Amino acid sequence: MENPIENYAESRIINPWNIHLALAHMGDTSEINYCIKQFDLVVERNKNKPEIIFDPFMKDMVYIMQPQIISVFKKTLLLAEIDKYYVDFTYRCFRNLINDFPMIGGEKDVAKEILDWLNANQNNIELNRLNVFKWVDY
Repeated sequence: MENPIENYAESRIINPWNIHLALAHMGDTSEINYCIKQFDLVVERNKNKPEIIFDPFMKDMVYIMQPQIISVFKKTLLLAEIDKYYVDFTYRCFRNLINDFPMIGGEKDVAKEILDWLNANQNNIELNRLNVFKWVDY
């Protein structure tokens, strides 16, 4: 028979990665850098396996909700190995991360369209901090 006390205790085990994410979300620069470094390691080790990079790890990066994360996502758009699905996933990450991120997709090169918008608006970007806990699948 299942023991609800044991199940509850098991579910309450502290995950060190979540602690790093929470501190990064609160703006701790060393934790932001740690999370970015970990993300870069995952990307480096899995360039040929984008499914490992993108979900759920990029959602974790969105949760951090700090300006440094924008450059992390810009790098993923430049990976030669990513296909349209992962470009679209990165687009959804930007839509969740940045207030008033525009509808994109009119051009054939969505990655270029995203990068052009980010470069043109780099000084006017406002993060979507109010919806940090709610992932919207645009």
